[in-house]
Amino acid sequence: MLCDWLRTSLAALLGWDSRELTADVAGRGTGRMPRSRAPTLVRRALRPPALGAALFLVAVLVIELQAISGTPAHATASSDVALVQPGGAAQAVASTVASVEGHIGHNMNTAGHTLTSAVAPNVTAAAPATAGQWSPVFAWPLVAVHMSLLPTGKVLTWEERSDSGAYVFDPASNTMTAAGFNGSNLFCSGTALLPDGRVFVAGGHGNNHVGIADATIFNAVTQSWSSGAPMSVARWYPTVTSLPDGRMLVTAGEINCDGCNSLIPEIYDPATNSWTQLTGASQLLPYYPHMFVLPDGRVLAASSNRSAIASVALNPSTQSWSAVDSGVVRDGGSAATYAPGKIIKSGLGYDPDATPAPSVATTYLIDMNQPAPAWRQTPSMAFPRTEHNLTLLPDGSVLATGGSRNSDVGDTAAAVLEPEVWSPTTETWTTLAAMQTPRMYHSTALLLPDGRVLVAGGGRDAPQEVDQLSAEIYSPPYLFNGSRPTITSAPSAINYGAGFFVATPDAARIASASLVRLGSVTHAFNMNQRFVPLTLQPAAGGLTIQPPGNANIAPPGDYMLFIVDTNGVPSVAPIVRLSGTPPPDTQPPSVPAGLSATGASPSQINVAWTASNDNIAVKNYLVDHCADAGCTSGVLQIGTPTATSLSDIGLPAGTTFWYRVRATDAAGNVSAYSSTVSGTTLTPDTQPPSVPAGLTASGASASQINLSWTASNDNIAVKNYLVERCPGAGCTTGFTQIATPTATTYSDSTGLSAGATYGYHVRATDAAGNLGGFSSTAYGTTLAAASGLLAAYAFNEGTGTTTADASGKGHTGTLNGATWTTSGRYGKALSFNGSTGYLDLGNAADLQITGSMTVSAWIYATANPADDGQIVAKSDGSGWQLKTSPDTGPQTFGVAISPSNTQRYSKTVRQLNTWYHVAGVYDAAARTLNIYVNGVLDNGVLVGTVPASQANAANERVTVGRRTGGFYFQGTIDEVRLYGRALSQAEIQSDMNTGIAGP
Repeated sequence: MLCDWLRTSLAALLGWDSRELTADVAGRGTGRMPRSRAPTLVRRALRPPALGAALFLVAVLVIELQAISGTPAHATASSDVALVQPGGAAQAVASTVASVEGHIGHNMNTAGHTLTSAVAPNVTAAAPATAGQWSPVFAWPLVAVHMSLLPTGKVLTWEERSDSGAYVFDPASNTMTAAGFNGSNLFCSGTALLPDGRVFVAGGHGNNHVGIADATIFNAVTQSWSSGAPMSVARWYPTVTSLPDGRMLVTAGEINCDGCNSLIPEIYDPATNSWTQLTGASQLLPYYPHMFVLPDGRVLAASSNRSAIASVALNPSTQSWSAVDSGVVRDGGSAATYAPGKIIKSGLGYDPDATPAPSVATTYLIDMNQPAPAWRQTPSMAFPRTEHNLTLLPDGSVLATGGSRNSDVGDTAAAVLEPEVWSPTTETWTTLAAMQTPRMYHSTALLLPDGRVLVAGGGRDAPQEVDQLSAEIYSPPYLFNGSRPTITSAPSAINYGAGFFVATPDAARIASASLVRLGSVTHAFNMNQRFVPLTLQPAAGGLTIQPPGNANIAPPGDYMLFIVDTNGVPSVAPIVRLSGTPPPDTQPPSVPAGLSATGASPSQINVAWTASNDNIAVKNYLVDHCADAGCTSGVLQIGTPTATSLSDIGLPAGTTFWYRVRATDAAGNVSAYSSTVSGTTLTPDTQPPSVPAGLTASGASASQINLSWTASNDNIAVKNYLVERCPGAGCTTGFTQIATPTATTYSDSTGLSAGATYGYHVRATDAAGNLGGFSSTAYGTTLAAASGLLAAYAFNEGTGTTTADASGKGHTGTLNGATWTTSGRYGKALSFNGSTGYLDLGNAADLQITGSMTVSAWIYATANPADDGQIVAKSDGSGWQLKTSPDTGPQTFGVAISPSNTQRYSKTVRQLNTWYHVAGVYDAAARTLNIYVNGVLDNGVLVGTVPASQANAANERVTVGRRTGGFYFQGTIDEVRLYGRALSQAEIQSDMNTGIAGP
């Protein structure tokens, strides 16, 4: 065919391998395997003498394809962005060839921006006004592991190469310019923008888990790199955070090995090109912690890229950390600050050293403006995600893109293609139009000034994940909901607290305005983005907009300025630089409301109120205690809490006091007083509770009696009951206290003998220590010892080399290497080392069992033996055994009898460091062999036929923790019982729930 001839001729003319021109529109080729689904860029230098001939052949190829398809093939369209660099003509020719072969003709106009690609735009059933729309996928010459939006509106991006593989992408012209830096490998670095708009890069890649100490700076205007002063330590996977004073905080990062994390944060000062270590603020944070500047100036570590953490806040001034939400650990694979002091996090963190696990869809919010901030769970995402990106949008919503359904981030089959948008109003997610390319580990997403979102990357060193050498742009639904408002002029620089004018013909329909900080994103976290809502007022020809008055709300630097109309449609944003000295804070907090004062005891009144608001942040409250309603006498400031409650203690009983509260901020502004309220301490309580009635005592087992009674009454409240016991039928003396329950029931299972009677009485007490009278005495008798019990061991001695048989049969056990432990299932127990320790129970005549039997125990295994781990046995291979076993593959429980070597295995797979109650039951008459785990019949595989009688290993002794020949158990064993009959399930459950009485 002519097309094949032209391809071959063109390849020969340019000195290329013709196989490199066989890629189809999905990036698949007959000549070689691609690195991504995107069209492959050909990057060979074009020899100048061949350029004219090459372009002639391209033109012929265009005409040929046009004739074949009947559709104009756009030779000017490109399947890739145009590369502006040496050899650019060759790039253009190669790109055009790929475009023509792919029958390029797919042009999509989104919000006035035209993109052209060899990959068809995504088609969805949902309308763009509800689901948004994706551009065609366009090829890039790198995997966009890192992306930063520049003050020029262009995008700086790089991957992992030694020269950083850096490029600058211009969304307006769809061109890409090489900007390689030959100094440091900036892969896995942290990035944010300096106040002057330069890109600041901390750390990078020395090797896997080995960082570098370099600080590297990119100038967006000159598109050139320079080096800053190096950090004190190397860092790999650090986080960079822009501080309110214009300096850059760097936290975490591995130094020179897996787990060798840098504990000391340090701060870069661009004015002096110097570093300051916060040596007093040592803190272990997993790599790429999600850090956010708070309205009070602290910096919150909300979560991390690698693993779940308990959130903590750093005060850079005092070099101290404080716990948040009582140290509760909640995961968040990605996070963003969607309003000042308000953070969202969702999904699962990615730990490359952990076993892959299913992702999660959970979403958590925290409002750090509250006195006692705590994470709260809100409706989950529609899709579980790991390594997804959260991107702030101009209307205050949050876009989630990409990610994987499990933490095996190289599994492209698990990729989540559907983005979701989160509404801060409803706190719910909405699923949007699906993209075409898996974007998982090392993917990135950035909000562009025109309101679209650039999504790129994925792969690049992720295990088995395909390198995604491409990008695509998402247009959210708001771009299809009406005409866009326009900004005809806006200042390029604005100052804190100083209102500014924005010219727009659409002022009448503008509902909101916002600043969105230019993003710097890598590894599913945008370190630089933040959303700042602004107040506005209509003015002649436009709007007067008030910027934040405090750098804690918006650190100095470059922001996109959006105005959004009543339909939620944003303007194209000019980029403005926020700077200057914030004006003095003269605004006091609001007056505390809802004040209450409640007597809690004869010496305490609890005071509480509703939190105040402040233009920056409330620092604390001033609480006054007064002797009269007007607070004209006896005024005493009793506390300055940061919380909205206080307990006034040490007060006289039955006395009334008055309280009032003010709020103050860091600037010393103090609110007006709240209303004054009174509270009265309680009068001393001298009234005892009533006598409990209706006491009953019923035998539940051979070692347990259950008690029940009717609740007492008290003038305030019953605190608990005191239960006392005496031994013997009709006993009236010798009572001892055995329990202090708060409920009106109690099960006595301590030190009781089978078939014995005990007397009980109960009295009630209150918080003041008043004791009610005793109830009448009730008598209860334990059940007779279970028929057929041959031996029972509680292991409660705790010392010595022997353990008593609680069955009364006298089968004393002798310890051989087994040791005592206080960590039993009921009280103490025996510990077995898995190599030498066991317990010998002897070989008495009544232990020569040939008929039915039941053997049970509580076990806690701490290691998996290579073979069986014997719990209780009388066996040298023949005989009977209760054991753990790997015979069926995993570690299960088993019971075995002879002579037929019949074995029953459980279905339950035994886990380590977990208590299990195991019982093996042989019923000779029914010829059944059953196994119970935690009181439930758990029969799995049966090997052999159950015989009518079992063979006794006559010369073998009964042992716990091993059998003849070894097969040692490692862990703890408690509550061993041996019966000469088959117990019912109810009897097994009774034994399981009742500790053996005795030593």
